[in-house]
Amino acid sequence: MKSLKFLGSMVLQATDCKYDISMKTGIISGGYLQRPPLCMGERRLDNRLITEVFKHLQTRQNVVLSGLAGSGKAYFLQQLVKVAAGKCLCLVPGEEKAYDLRGQLRVFTTDDHIHLFLGRDFVFLKENYSQAEGSRVSALQECLYHTRRNGFIICTPASFMHYMMPPQQMMNKTIKINQTQDYSRDQLLRELVGIGYRRVAVVNQPGDFSVKGGIVDIYPLGASTPYRLEYFGDMVESIRRFSTDSQRSAGREKQVFIPPADELSGSLEATLLDYLPEQAVLFIDEPRDFIKSYQKNLRGYRETIKEAHKQTQAVRALPLLGVDALQGLLKARPAVYHSFFPGNIPQVTTAMLHHFAQQDMEPFYSDEDKLIARLKEWHHRGFEIKYAVRARRTREKLQALLLDNELPRPEFIDNPSGKGFISSDFKVVLLTERDIWGRVKTRQAARKSQSNQERILLEELTTGDYIVHEHYGIGIFRGITQVEQHGVTREYILLQYAGTDRLYLPVEKLDVLYKYNAPEDKNPRLSKLGGTEWERTKARVAQSIQEMAEKLLVLYASRQ
Repeated sequence: MKSLKFLGSMVLQATDCKYDISMKTGIISGGYLQRPPLCMGERRLDNRLITEVFKHLQTRQNVVLSGLAGSGKAYFLQQLVKVAAGKCLCLVPGEEKAYDLRGQLRVFTTDDHIHLFLGRDFVFLKENYSQAEGSRVSALQECLYHTRRNGFIICTPASFMHYMMPPQQMMNKTIKINQTQDYSRDQLLRELVGIGYRRVAVVNQPGDFSVKGGIVDIYPLGASTPYRLEYFGDMVESIRRFSTDSQRSAGREKQVFIPPADELSGSLEATLLDYLPEQAVLFIDEPRDFIKSYQKNLRGYRETIKEAHKQTQAVRALPLLGVDALQGLLKARPAVYHSFFPGNIPQVTTAMLHHFAQQDMEPFYSDEDKLIARLKEWHHRGFEIKYAVRARRTREKLQALLLDNELPRPEFIDNPSGKGFISSDFKVVLLTERDIWGRVKTRQAARKSQSNQERILLEELTTGDYIVHEHYGIGIFRGITQVEQHGVTREYILLQYAGTDRLYLPVEKLDVLYKYNAPEDKNPRLSKLGGTEWERTKARVAQSIQEMAEKLLVLYASRQ
């Protein structure tokens, strides 16, 4: 095994790699490794490539890859996790990249297999817990209690640089309750307070719990819904999930895990790598950019703490993992290093080098003749064709088109994707609605049955969308912008409010935004920053909801 040597943006030498850029099956063109077109009789490469990557990782050897992008990168990761049968930690350079990767992974897997490990707030002594903290705890719980379940943990420099509670402490502080288990109600209440939960009249957000006679409601950090425990004496008779809006049951459960709400209550001496199972895959995307972003985040954090202390703000500086310590940890664990450009990876010892010849899908703009011609070509070459099409009518239209042209029945993917790809390495084609028919407009009517408190997903936002900020009210999304402060460039969501008011919201604070649901033909009145109208509106709504919830809860308790 020898180290890769780089000059500029091209790899000059990788003498012990099976997939060498000097191999006779490919040529270098414009800085990319191009493979010859695969004919129909050629053996499929997907399983061989994926198996080769996994074998090197099992023998604690690094793998260097390049050329993957968008849903093609997500397809590779999903195939690798299938072979590895476990977790994959994806280190990405920034929050926007994290949300983008999650959106692409959703094409091939479900949300319960994807966990964002978001950056932690450093202003403490606060009453409310953010979605970022909930997502962190959810990711840690996934690593601890579902070690063999396929899944992805997506992490950024801002979220990796802080030390955290060791895994054993997290497990010791996690309350585990089973249905029909004897678990004293009073003991449970004491333990909930001990791990940082708040007692409230009505459970409304993660970190809350409430008591009404023999009913204990708990909203665990990282959970999508709260849980209702019904007691018969000291026995937990039933465990149910329920809606905070209607207080109605959302399904029975046999067990509930309640992680500590205060992630900082233990000794801070572990990293996310300590939570990963030994067989987990480590995927480092754009490693040069990741290290640069890591250094900037460290500087930015230290500057912010320094400024806060000058202003006598109550902040607690958390212990940080330095760059040298980070690189030492990464070198000690085998990893897949990936960069879109072949030469944009720091010097690393590797046993395998491969560049993927991936192409973006060409747009067809409803040109059915052109589409059919390309489909027949791909089919003749033995490509597997997948269609990311969700709507029933659209699927029926596509099925009829393929049937009329004697093409195989389509394989549909339920989850949407913005843009498809063509991979000669995997012999896979992914086509999306946008590729085939152009821009697909999402109808607002399809969202009417969803909660008004539905959270925003960054990849779903388009410029001009109306959104609701938890504290500032209704505004308009104007895109993602970068702002430099103290030598650190951060990504911000730009929101427009009434008049000339603008708000720059850090991308990692996405959890305070909600989707605005209303009829398409009615534009809402924008809120004014600094005004009190939005707070008055919230207060009225909160009072009405609490009064209704208390009446429902009393009625429910009287029926038991």
